[in-house]
Amino acid sequence: PLVITAPTHGRPVEPHGLRFRVAYALLAVVLGAAVGAFIVLMGRGSSSSGVAWSSWKPEGSDFVKTRDIASVVGGQYRLASGQQLVAVIPRIPPAVEPSTQETPISHIALAQSQAPEDIEVFSTDNSVEYVLCGIGSASGRCAIGEGKATVQRARLLHRESLELALYTFKYVDGVDSVVALQPPKVGSNPTYALFFRKDDFEEELDHPLKQTLEGASPFTTGDFPVAQQARVSQIVSPFLFRFSYQQAADLSAVLVLTPLAA
Repeated sequence: PLVITAPTHGRPVEPHGLRFRVAYALLAVVLGAAVGAFIVLMGRGSSSSGVAWSSWKPEGSDFVKTRDIASVVGGQYRLASGQQLVAVIPRIPPAVEPSTQETPISHIALAQSQAPEDIEVFSTDNSVEYVLCGIGSASGRCAIGEGKATVQRARLLHRESLELALYTFKYVDGVDSVVALQPPKVGSNPTYALFFRKDDFEEELDHPLKQTLEGASPFTTGDFPVAQQARVSQIVSPFLFRFSYQQAADLSAVLVLTPLAA
């Protein structure tokens, strides 16, 4: 049978307590779920001012759009050598590969604290996952082989993750959340994820992208002004979490997110 284990890095989560709290939260979602009407975003591709939201927009099916978003956005971020910063792997719906078998992620459990009432559970039916996977490291695990893991590089990865999410929210119909798994340090397992919800970015989606994310590609750590780093940090910090996996009763996976301070 498939066993999904949580990463060993970071403060350990109580194995049984959190598992039961997540299970109860999942049950509450199933019992209390209501069917809501989805309102299509009017004026897709433009902002409230009538100016184009972006200079490029994806076309085609939802899968093709996410694939092209991953390719176009990912290609704009570079290492000092000129090589691409990370490979960006899109998944609809999100999934985990603990061994040789891909397992779907059915729910995302956001545990703001150890208290049961502070656990929010979200279905992944309308979610997109982007795996930011570095290459060139002998240890693998999606670590970036070139250069050192620095605060600047982490913020550049966060900028890329935010751009992926904003393009997805703007142009892929029905998506209400985006998960972006971050590459780990060399020798470590992936530990951090950004979890964005569309409702939190109404202002950014109503104004041209360049007003939120300044600068021109290619984007590198050597050409990433401090002011832009601070802006990115201000936006994404509330959405940065440690992540682990738990197995649900139906053998699907649950992505468990915990705050960095937890």
